Amino acid sequence: MIDFDADKPRKLREAQRSRVVPAPEQAAPIAPQSTDEGFSFETVTLETKALGGSPRAVSKLNDAMAVILALFLLVVPVPYGANNSLAWLGAAAVLAMLCAGYYTLILLLDPQRPSKLRDHPWVLGFGVLAIAGTIWQVSGVQAPALTLPSGQVQLSQATVAASASQLAVIRLISYGVLFVMMLEVCTNQLRIERMLSWIYAGIIVHAVWALVSLGFLGDTLLLGEKTAYLGYATGTFVNRNSFATFLAMGTVIGTARFMMAIYGPRARSPRRRAKSRGLTMEAVVHLGWLAILLAALAATGSRMGAFVGFLGMGSVATVILLKNGTAIWKILLSGAVLAVLLPVAMLIGGESGTMERAIFGLAQADARTELFRQTWHMIMQRPFVGYGADSYPLAFELYRTPELSAGLTWQAPHNTYLTLWSDYGLILGSVTMLAVVAALISLLRAIRRRELAYLPAAIAVAVIVLTGAHSLVDFSLEIAANVYVFIALVALGLAKRAHSRA
Repeated sequence: MIDFDADKPRKLREAQRSRVVPAPEQAAPIAPQSTDEGFSFETVTLETKALGGSPRAVSKLNDAMAVILALFLLVVPVPYGANNSLAWLGAAAVLAMLCAGYYTLILLLDPQRPSKLRDHPWVLGFGVLAIAGTIWQVSGVQAPALTLPSGQVQLSQATVAASASQLAVIRLISYGVLFVMMLEVCTNQLRIERMLSWIYAGIIVHAVWALVSLGFLGDTLLLGEKTAYLGYATGTFVNRNSFATFLAMGTVIGTARFMMAIYGPRARSPRRRAKSRGLTMEAVVHLGWLAILLAALAATGSRMGAFVGFLGMGSVATVILLKNGTAIWKILLSGAVLAVLLPVAMLIGGESGTMERAIFGLAQADARTELFRQTWHMIMQRPFVGYGADSYPLAFELYRTPELSAGLTWQAPHNTYLTLWSDYGLILGSVTMLAVVAALISLLRAIRRRELAYLPAAIAVAVIVLTGAHSLVDFSLEIAANVYVFIALVALGLAKRAHSRA
């Protein structure tokens, strides 16, 4: 006798053979269908998974997008540190296409996927407000009169340099898009660690190129002849101080990896923290990469770059030591070792000029102080509206006095905080600072809460510390390439793991 149930699952066959006829008032869940041959078949409904619910496909998409974003961060500093309008437009176009394609695929693959933006409403809100303020400046809304030493001038817009402010809108939007993409893509710890490694590798590539160009290729830029800071390492950047900030962010990552190779969890017991694993081969490798970055940093000849590099390294090392329960005296000892290591790296780099400039640089501080004073006077003439995004070079010429050399054109006040207040006014200009403060608070909470996966947050905190300090006396964080890397590292520290959904 042929068993027609042979191809059915065992549980289904047993259920069929032991079927109980339901009571008249109950509806049978499965209705048998009779045929003329006397055989009985069942209609079984199979649930199919629609295209709009594929977390595995989204994971693969995020993996691919992480690689693309890492390549973007590697390439974007090449055109002169991305410090020109063509580079801004190109970077913004690439990020816009990536964002549009990413969200289109997300809607197709997993439309119910929760957005990671809701995890950081304050950072997002302040960022949107800063962009909206810049758009308002170029919208054509009538602005208050501009008071000049020669009299009042009525502007048709809230900016004295409309074309520059319009380009600034595009650049600021690209910053926001990168931040959003980093949060959405980096939703698991492995991807965060990979992205951090790729960013670190990219900074090392730029450091190696800077040393090779300076030492063996006649000190040239990658895309053209070098016209400024001859004899100093600038990589693909025009300004050595901006390149020093770029390298300093890399030294923070290198220090964190070196410290974790010594104080991180053991491989055989990853859930147990070890006080110290000693100097392992992994630590030696990380120390070698860190030495390359320090040599390149010394070769820039940037006094403040060297200082903030030390400050960032000390900050991330302090966080790691505190998380591992290290005594305060040991932390102070580690700081002393780093204080010795930095001058040694400068000497290895063959650039004693950095040390000399650090010692005798106070004699050149008078011009910078006068620049700050005149810039503050300019800000107070228009404290609530500002002069428009990226308008400082034109606006400052309206107020500068003979105390500053007439042979120089000041493109920036060499203080990012003054730049923000000059461009946007005291209120709107502080919004960007508040966004960074909100991110810093979230990062500190993450470090305190996380037991093992706190390293990206610790790196982000150290990067905020070093860039915040450098912004007091320079405009490195006004260079697009530095801002992109800064945003990426902060976003990695803020990124949270995506939880599974029922």
